[in-house]
Amino acid sequence: MDLQQYELPLPQVEVLNRVCAVVVIRFIKNRPHILLAQRLSGPDEGMYTLPGGKVESGETLLGCACREIREEVGVGVDPDLMLQVKSIPIRRGLYNIFLYLVYWDEATNVQDPLRTEPETLEEWQWVSVYEAWLLSLEGRLPIGTFAGMWPELVIEVEEERERMRRRELVEHGWPR
Repeated sequence: MDLQQYELPLPQVEVLNRVCAVVVIRFIKNRPHILLAQRLSGPDEGMYTLPGGKVESGETLLGCACREIREEVGVGVDPDLMLQVKSIPIRRGLYNIFLYLVYWDEATNVQDPLRTEPETLEEWQWVSVYEAWLLSLEGRLPIGTFAGMWPELVIEVEEERERMRRRELVEHGWPR
């Protein structure tokens, strides 16, 4: 009996495209803000986005995160200051988004981000975490950008706020 005639072809499995996105945090009046820009074109026109993009062939995830910040925001960031927060699979587009977190004031002495891609993105703006959450609920951030990372983001930001408070106390002579 020839079993080959009964074998079913294996389904083609698409490899997930790897994308890095960077959550850039800045404390303004002791409240965390996230760097976002609105897209001017493409399928996500009108949506808000984080700095980020596809991982290039042979590139590491961390290398991609640093490159995208440099290309889109115009600032070089020390890779040691990047924290990988989460990996989020997105079924709709067969993407796997790797989220990194960096604190603007630790990473650079530049005051404001640059608009390096005026044909595709509006000016970068600092949006409070609460406002970003509302944009997410309104569907104005691509699906999954924040949904899978809120717990980690909130914990990390609160820990950083506490570290900042302790540094200030030590700078003013309070005991550790």
